[in-house]
Amino acid sequence: MEIADKVRRLLEGPPFGLTVFVARTTNNLYSLNEEVLTRLAYADYFLFVNFHRKVDGFPGSLYSHQELAMALALGHRQLLDFSERDAPNLGVIQFMVQNRPKFTTDEELLKIIKADVEREQWRPNYSRFLRPTMLRREKSIRFGDGAGNILDGTPISVVILNQSGDLKENVMISLDTLDGQEPDHLFRSPLKVSAQRRYDAAIPPESSAVFNILIDGRRTASGETTEGAFLTSALDLSPLPPLFSNQGIHEMEFRLDARAHRRIRFRICRRNGEYTLS
Repeated sequence: MEIADKVRRLLEGPPFGLTVFVARTTNNLYSLNEEVLTRLAYADYFLFVNFHRKVDGFPGSLYSHQELAMALALGHRQLLDFSERDAPNLGVIQFMVQNRPKFTTDEELLKIIKADVEREQWRPNYSRFLRPTMLRREKSIRFGDGAGNILDGTPISVVILNQSGDLKENVMISLDTLDGQEPDHLFRSPLKVSAQRRYDAAIPPESSAVFNILIDGRRTASGETTEGAFLTSALDLSPLPPLFSNQGIHEMEFRLDARAHRRIRFRICRRNGEYTLS
C-alpha cells in the first residue's frame, strides 16, 4: 500500500487540500459497510488505479474492480481511472473510455494523477450533494400564509447550492430538532420555497434555490398579535404558534431531503437576535 499512501499525501497536500480515504482490504461485513460502502456513497470524487499483479488467475484486484462498479452505480461522475502497463482490461473497466497513458512506475502514476486532478479542478469546496451555503436576512415584509395568519418581520432564508451536473428533484427542508430536542409535531411540516407557493423545489445543475426558514417578528390572526419566530411552513393552522418567543439562544437543526439523495443536516443558531449557519 506504499503507492496508495503516496497518492493520499499528494492529494491531501497543497495545492489540492482534499480529504482522502484509501480503501484497504477488509474481511468482515461491518467494516465493508462502514469503511468502504458508506464512504464511497458520501464521497465527492473517486480515483481508481488498475494495478497489474503477477499472480496466478486474475492479474488484478477483484476487490478494486468491485469498488469501481459500486462507484458507477452510486452516480459518481467526477471519476478518474488509471491503469498500469499489462493490467487486465476486464470487468467494468473494459467498457470505459481509457485515454490516459499507462504507467510503469510510481513516479509516472503520481505525475499523471497530479496533472489530471489539476485539469479536472478537483477542490475541497466542491460537493456532488446539495449543501446550504449562506443565510439571507432580508428587509421586513408582510406575509399571508393562506391559513389566516399575517406575519410581519424579518425573513430568514437559506440558500441551497447544487454544484453537480444533475437535476435535484423534490428538495424539501424541515425542522428536525430545536435546542437538541425533537420539536412538537406542529413544527415538522416542510418549509416554503422562496417566491413560490411550494414546499418542494427542483434545483437545476450548477444552480441554487432559496428556502424561507422563518420570519422573526409578529403574527396576527383573528385580531390576536403574538411576537416571536414563526416557521414559514406548510402547517395549515390559525393562529400559527411561535417556534420560540424569548430572546435567548436557540439552536435549530434542519433536515434536507431530495429524491435519490442522501439526507443532509445543517444548523442555524440564534444568538442576540442574529442568525448564523453552521
